[in-house]
Amino acid sequence: MSILINGMEIPKNCAECPCEDYECMLLGKDAEEIMQYFKGDKRHPDCPLVPVPDHNDRLIDVGEFEVVSYKGIPDGYEDTFDDGVLWMCEKIDATETIIPAEPPKEE
Repeated sequence: MSILINGMEIPKNCAECPCEDYECMLLGKDAEEIMQYFKGDKRHPDCPLVPVPDHNDRLIDVGEFEVVSYKGIPDGYEDTFDDGVLWMCEKIDATETIIPAEPPKEE
């Protein structure tokens, strides 16, 4: 399981990281082991922080989707490309939101 902290930017180095307090609280490494990553634009290579791209809509888990043949399309839909796309759009709309949409950034 992972966490998302809305509004938090990826730190450019270990010194700017909120998880650093004379040691890396995420990696369990002391200051001596991460000191070389205190300046510049590099974080420790094992840093588990990853950026989530800016998005204007919700993020879903597409792992729930499976490949189905046209025979797997439920009743009420024709065997056409348009109905296949409509059916998939309805499945996407019904899929649980993993990360809700962010409001647009003010510039």
